[in-house]
Amino acid sequence: MDRTCARRSGHTGPRTDGNFAQQTLNYDDQTHRLTDSTTTTQSGAAIADKTAYFYQPSGNVTKITDKLETGASDTQCFNYDWAQRLKTAWTAADDCAATPRPRRLHHRGRPLPVLAVLEL
Repeated sequence: MDRTCARRSGHTGPRTDGNFAQQTLNYDDQTHRLTDSTTTTQSGAAIADKTAYFYQPSGNVTKITDKLETGASDTQCFNYDWAQRLKTAWTAADDCAATPRPRRLHHRGRPLPVLAVLEL
């Protein structure tokens, strides 16, 4: 199942000329969960953004991957506790293969007030 919508200032129908963006949302036929989202521009000639969503069988999101037209990519990972509450969230470079341990970031020997891993 997919849903497509086009956005253009002052226009409600699909366009194939000028500047516009089109977002296509794909859903799993069985679970009805969002599986991916694709945003295209320039009459569908350029994919500006491609985002994929991954879930636990219970429905919690475990990973979100985002690939931009520039070639840059980003992977966000999520772990949950026994009660299905979000426990940790982090940006991964290893496709969520390892859960990182929380650590303080330092700059010139002084700790920064942020954590590399969000731990709830």
